[in-house]
Amino acid sequence: MKTKYLIILALILVITSIIIAGFYDSGYAEWKQPNGVTFVARVVGDEISATMETIDGYRIVVGEDYYYYYAILDENGGFKASSHRVGIDPPLEESYKLKRRGRALAEIEARRKAWEEANRKAMEELFKQFRERLSNLNNGLGKITAGSTPIKMGIVLVEFSDVKRYKNDEYPSGYPIELFDKMMFSTNHEWYDPTGELHVHPEGKPVFGSFREYWEEQTNGVITFTDDSGIIYPPGSDDPWHQLGHSKLYYNNLSSAISKIVDELGLDEAPYDEYDKIAIIYAGDTFYGGGLTPHARYLNDRYYIFGERHWGDGHRGPVIFAHIGGHCHEFGHCIGLPHLADYDEDNYEDKFFALMEVGGMNGPEKNGACPSGINPYYKIARGWVNPDNIHYISSDVYGLEISYDYLNPNYYVINRSGSNKYFILENRLRDGFDYYTPNDPDYPGEPEDPNGNEGGLLIWRVEPTWIHLLLADNEKSDLYPDIEGENRSYSQDPFPLYQGQRVNYNTSPNSRFRDNSDSHYAFQNIVWDDDNKAATADIYTNAWTGEIEENTTWDGDVFVYGNVTVSPNVELTIVPGVKIKFDSGVRLTVEGKLTAHGTSDNPIVFTSSKSNPSPGSWYGIVVEDGGEIELNHARVEYATYGVKSSYADVELKDSEFMR
Repeated sequence: MKTKYLIILALILVITSIIIAGFYDSGYAEWKQPNGVTFVARVVGDEISATMETIDGYRIVVGEDYYYYYAILDENGGFKASSHRVGIDPPLEESYKLKRRGRALAEIEARRKAWEEANRKAMEELFKQFRERLSNLNNGLGKITAGSTPIKMGIVLVEFSDVKRYKNDEYPSGYPIELFDKMMFSTNHEWYDPTGELHVHPEGKPVFGSFREYWEEQTNGVITFTDDSGIIYPPGSDDPWHQLGHSKLYYNNLSSAISKIVDELGLDEAPYDEYDKIAIIYAGDTFYGGGLTPHARYLNDRYYIFGERHWGDGHRGPVIFAHIGGHCHEFGHCIGLPHLADYDEDNYEDKFFALMEVGGMNGPEKNGACPSGINPYYKIARGWVNPDNIHYISSDVYGLEISYDYLNPNYYVINRSGSNKYFILENRLRDGFDYYTPNDPDYPGEPEDPNGNEGGLLIWRVEPTWIHLLLADNEKSDLYPDIEGENRSYSQDPFPLYQGQRVNYNTSPNSRFRDNSDSHYAFQNIVWDDDNKAATADIYTNAWTGEIEENTTWDGDVFVYGNVTVSPNVELTIVPGVKIKFDSGVRLTVEGKLTAHGTSDNPIVFTSSKSNPSPGSWYGIVVEDGGEIELNHARVEYATYGVKSSYADVELKDSEFMR
């Protein structure tokens, strides 16, 4: 275990602002009391609340003297410090798995509902933009405009009455102001050192680019920053740090420290009002669970807040000069980006792949040094992708090749006409800020990956107010075995898990929608080409398996990858010109009625899905006792049985059967 040196982390019950950072879990680590006594604990929380607990399950908080204490409940049912210090005094029985109650819990739930509603409305607006962007592809509207009006962004550094800027033997006056400026606004890869050998970072940690470079690259040059963006000095002072009038715990005990700091320092007034966005960076270690928790005050507002130091090695310590990941995430809120979906502690697998989950605080070192990219749905919705790179697929495609280009990425939107639910495919490798992409052969404990440890295909499922990443392995991770509900596999999330992998209704993972209904999309034969670093797949947009339990019409080519049964008293109608392609050994069973009336010019074809079919490639059509079938101008080919029936009503006209 590594030690977090004097991490000041207040977890006294505070209700945080509505839109803040995503769900996080620090992992179990060794923490140090002010007198040097150590103990093992972790921090876990979501957008609304956070708790800290020891490895044996006791809830703890920080007291006014910055010692960690076992928690008890206050008069509102929230956490407060007892008189028993962690690791020094015996634990309190009542602190074991302690939960908030009463008014405190009610306030948290009220804030959670408000957050969910705000997030839902923001997602609805993005979905509207997304669909408008797709509808405008063919007429040339909605093209991106590189070099849009640059953002003038300021950094306000603040100290508390009792906690000042971090200092050590190397930096007796605190971190040089140039470090903050270079980390946020440098260009030409001045803030880039993946080896940690050049000591670009003050503690010699790997860094992968600046805040400015992240946003300019991820938005294809739509978001840029003015050259005079940077540190804002207090008026009339040559010291960049602003002095606040209260203790750090005082601000952490507020619902949002941003509002108080803005009012106290007059950040809405001159000379600060000339800045479009302002990041407030406060002295010392980043707090979680209160008003100093990293957050943006509101969606599309001008302020966010973050500490000058943060967990440095996989959220496990020691605390170091904060990387850009958290800054990129909170700035995303300041330009109107919500989290991907409503909070779900057991299902937050987007975290490793999307900035607006908690990808901002992960990366190769899991510490925010190389924040994950912006998901393709947001990029398309906001117009950050060249229209020529958005490929809209509404019919079957065989052998689709999905290549990779970090600075000019291609996205494949899979959608049938009339549906408001989509899939988006992208390829990510280990380049630029996509170096964050999982499949890291150098990370301890990473399993072998079939994609050459370079990346792979990502499949995103999009529904109104919801976007979700499909995981190639669908398995829990061994990465953090001591943490319940931790993210699924880190290495093998990109497709394919194995060459030829399939994703449809009955595979694992599957292509069902969030409500478990059949999307009727199928991604078959997903293959990774390690030489070209590309994925290929067969895409089916009208794919079927299982029971048909209501009257249904097949209009457009159909792929049947599993046995299909037309239930009793149900009619399946197939319109002229449709081709139905069956996977190996698959059958169509009719217990109700099948009506397939083609024409001489547009016959209906029942055939094999194989590129080089042979006789018996699929089973055939089976009409059960009581079933009914009408084939008119139809052709059945490559089946073991063309039509197999027993005591059924079968009508065949102008149809042919070929082996």
